Amino acid sequence: FGAQITMHTDLRVLYLGGFNNDPIYTPNSLANLLDRGEIGYFLSSNQHPEMVPIVEFYCAAIHIVIEPTPQIEDSGMILYQCQ
Repeated sequence: FGAQITMHTDLRVLYLGGFNNDPIYTPNSLANLLDRGEIGYFLSSNQHPEMVPIVEFYCAAIHIVIEPTPQIEDSGMILYQCQ
Protein backbone atom coordinates (compact mmCIF):
# COMPACT_ATOMS: atom_id res chain seq x y z
CA PHE A 1 0.00 0.00 0.00
CA GLY A 2 2.83 2.40 0.79
CA ALA A 3 4.31 1.94 -2.68
CA GLN A 4 1.03 3.04 -4.26
CA ILE A 5 1.00 6.21 -2.16
CA THR A 6 4.58 6.99 -3.17
CA MET A 7 3.95 6.34 -6.87
CA HIS A 8 0.70 8.31 -7.16
CA THR A 9 1.30 11.29 -4.87
CA ASP A 10 4.13 13.53 -3.75
CA LEU A 11 3.89 12.11 -0.23
CA ARG A 12 6.78 10.29 1.42
CA VAL A 13 6.06 6.99 3.11
CA LEU A 14 7.80 5.81 6.27
CA TYR A 15 8.01 2.03 6.55
CA LEU A 16 8.20 0.65 10.07
CA GLY A 17 9.52 -2.80 9.27
CA GLY A 18 11.78 -4.41 6.76
CA PHE A 19 12.15 -8.07 5.91
CA ASN A 20 10.09 -10.11 8.38
CA ASN A 21 9.17 -6.90 10.24
CA ASP A 22 12.72 -6.06 11.32
CA PRO A 23 12.46 -3.30 13.96
CA ILE A 24 13.83 -0.37 11.98
CA TYR A 25 12.21 2.32 14.16
CA THR A 26 11.72 2.21 17.90
CA PRO A 27 8.90 4.03 19.72
CA ASN A 28 11.43 6.67 20.84
CA SER A 29 12.88 7.23 17.37
CA LEU A 30 9.37 7.53 15.92
CA ALA A 31 8.42 10.04 18.64
CA ASN A 32 11.53 12.09 17.80
CA LEU A 33 10.62 12.18 14.09
CA LEU A 34 7.06 13.22 14.88
CA ASP A 35 8.21 15.82 17.41
CA ARG A 36 10.49 17.40 14.78
CA GLY A 37 7.63 17.46 12.25
CA GLU A 38 9.40 15.12 9.85
CA ILE A 39 6.38 12.87 9.27
CA GLY A 40 3.33 14.27 7.50
CA TYR A 41 1.19 11.14 7.42
CA PHE A 42 1.26 7.82 9.19
CA LEU A 43 -0.57 4.67 8.08
CA SER A 44 -1.28 2.53 11.12
CA SER A 45 -1.80 -1.21 11.12
CA ASN A 46 -1.95 -3.92 13.76
CA GLN A 47 1.63 -5.00 13.02
CA HIS A 48 3.12 -2.38 15.35
CA PRO A 49 0.57 -1.73 18.12
CA GLU A 50 3.25 -0.21 20.35
CA MET A 51 3.49 2.75 17.94
CA VAL A 52 -0.22 3.67 17.95
CA PRO A 53 -0.28 5.67 21.24
CA ILE A 54 2.69 7.73 20.04
CA VAL A 55 1.07 8.43 16.68
CA GLU A 56 -2.25 9.29 18.31
CA PHE A 57 -0.46 11.82 20.57
CA TYR A 58 1.10 13.70 17.63
CA CYS A 59 -1.37 13.02 14.80
CA ALA A 60 -5.08 13.08 14.01
CA ALA A 61 -6.90 10.15 12.42
CA ILE A 62 -8.29 11.30 9.10
CA HIS A 63 -9.36 8.13 7.28
CA ILE A 64 -10.06 4.48 8.00
CA VAL A 65 -8.45 2.69 5.07
CA ILE A 66 -9.44 -0.87 5.96
CA GLU A 67 -11.92 -1.76 8.68
CA PRO A 68 -10.57 -4.24 11.25
CA THR A 69 -12.07 -7.71 11.18
CA PRO A 70 -11.82 -10.50 13.75
CA GLN A 71 -11.03 -13.05 11.02
CA ILE A 72 -7.83 -11.37 9.80
CA GLU A 73 -5.21 -10.71 12.47
CA ASP A 74 -3.35 -7.90 10.67
CA SER A 75 -6.42 -6.12 9.32
CA GLY A 76 -7.41 -2.58 10.12
CA MET A 77 -5.53 0.43 8.80
CA ILE A 78 -5.99 4.08 9.76
CA LEU A 79 -4.38 7.05 8.02
CA TYR A 80 -3.22 9.81 10.38
CA GLN A 81 -2.25 13.37 9.46
CA CYS A 82 0.68 14.56 11.55
CA GLN A 83 1.31 18.15 10.45
